[in-house]
Amino acid sequence: YAHIPLKQKHVPDNVKGLGPVRNWVLDTFKNEVVVMIDDDVMKLRAACGLHTRNITDPEMIRQIVYRTAVCAKDLGTSCFGFSQNPNETHYKASEPFSFVGYGGGVIGVVGRKHRFIENMFKVDVDFCLQVMMEDRVVWIDNQYSFVQHRNRNKGGNSLFRTKEKQDAEIEGLRKKWG
Repeated sequence: YAHIPLKQKHVPDNVKGLGPVRNWVLDTFKNEVVVMIDDDVMKLRAACGLHTRNITDPEMIRQIVYRTAVCAKDLGTSCFGFSQNPNETHYKASEPFSFVGYGGGVIGVVGRKHRFIENMFKVDVDFCLQVMMEDRVVWIDNQYSFVQHRNRNKGGNSLFRTKEKQDAEIEGLRKKWG
């Protein structure tokens, strides 16, 4: 990855938890498509082709994300993402994309039709379920996976993450979605 100089906007200190942060991003940045990349994303893996490989060229990564966003927008869905499984043995060449699943680590939002649940954790799963209920599909590009080292960074949600809090939010998702 390369440094891209942007005008920085800092999330206010009173905005805590992943859901409120994601909603703050949607409220603050007015672009039709917003892509949110978690701070623990380490690399992009391509499962398609003769051999799996890491993609390190920033322009190629940008093009992959852009193309995926265009597919989602053209399909008429409000959300897109990438495979959650970086293990290339799970990739099926006959299924380069899917219409169900969830984007996590890197999640794209098209428009502002949906909001993230105001929870601290697992908000991407809830968001994708909302989109599947109303838009009927999410666009998941199975050819690529953003590999991340979940729950290892210092700061952010790790400041308030406990097993009990995560379990409670997962139970809340089960009650809401069955």
